[in-house]
Amino acid sequence: MDQENPARFEPELRLFLSADIVGSTAFKQLTRRGASARLDDNSLPGKVPVESWVYAISGFFREFSTGFQRKWALIKKDLPDDWAAVVKAEPKFWKGRGDEILYSARLTDPREALALIRAWVETMHEQRSKFQTRDDEAILDIKGSAWIAGFPINNAFVCFENNFGDTPENSDIHDDPVISAFELYRNKCDSNGHQIVVDYIGPSIDTGFRIATLATPRKFIISVDLAYLVAYAALDIKSTYQGGVRKPEIYFDGRVSLKGVTGGCAYPCFWLDAGKGDRLNEHEDKLSNLRPVTHEMVRDFCDEYFKSSQHRFVMRPFIQHCGFGHFDNVPQRHDELMNQLNSYLAAENLKRAKETSDIKANDDSEISDSISSADAGTSIPDFVSLLDKLRKIQQGDID
Repeated sequence: MDQENPARFEPELRLFLSADIVGSTAFKQLTRRGASARLDDNSLPGKVPVESWVYAISGFFREFSTGFQRKWALIKKDLPDDWAAVVKAEPKFWKGRGDEILYSARLTDPREALALIRAWVETMHEQRSKFQTRDDEAILDIKGSAWIAGFPINNAFVCFENNFGDTPENSDIHDDPVISAFELYRNKCDSNGHQIVVDYIGPSIDTGFRIATLATPRKFIISVDLAYLVAYAALDIKSTYQGGVRKPEIYFDGRVSLKGVTGGCAYPCFWLDAGKGDRLNEHEDKLSNLRPVTHEMVRDFCDEYFKSSQHRFVMRPFIQHCGFGHFDNVPQRHDELMNQLNSYLAAENLKRAKETSDIKANDDSEISDSISSADAGTSIPDFVSLLDKLRKIQQGDID
């Protein structure tokens, strides 16, 4: 949202990070002690009597979240020169999807994307090591992916209060679900006692989940527009820097067909190596002559891809108010749509405020009329009682 005008929405670019357990289906279907084990066998002494995989999967969500928070804190303390002033993203848990954990963060600079991915991949390495050191979980591995999406044009957020079935009749929630989502999203950080559930939908989200299917324990898949941000950020790291945010090696698998993505046109497949340290991979790379591409090559390819594409959802990513790499160049059409959206929301807010004011005025008028009627109704009996009392005094019935 606009800092100077909180009622006005600004375009925002969000990063989405995914980590998914590999081999979980087979792991869940293994019996506790082999094929002859009974379901009521107490194979987890001192623990809740549930299937052993419940502990592994539940532990993954907790361990990974804790590990990612720790890695992110360390990364922020070891940034390249001049990065500390711009890397301020606050990644938040988005949701769990089966055995997959998803985080999201609003980006204000491309360098935040590279730093966040570094922390995420290092957390994946750490989690993989934990799986391998536990005999009962050695069958498990982990794979990941990342993508970006722009809001609220092209993609949208869905918001609702987490009190379904407990909404009072005079609730302020707008009848229009889209307008309601905007209002809730604007106030989602308010301490009003309401739990606001936020979800993200749209073509870029669909594309993200689609490219995630290409991921392997080694291949950390990234969307083409995210590869563009990462390449730009990597080119900003000076050769003298020896910290933890290393220049990532980006690989390119050509363009692949992804059902429903970009109108059926082939989609560029970029990935980062999340399986470092595997000697067999190193020898296989030599045999297949697999080598990372340069960051300049990624930048130039993506530039041309954005220019040549005729698909409305393929565009050069931008970040409002970001001076790095000219990423603050908002497309004119996007600007026009944002102005239309903000004008419409402002008009709806005024309309609703007037309706609320009119209803309040009518209610006040009805209350005033009721009070007047009540006053009139009670004054007549009082007057009659007074006359009767005077009559009795005149007749000497009372003193």
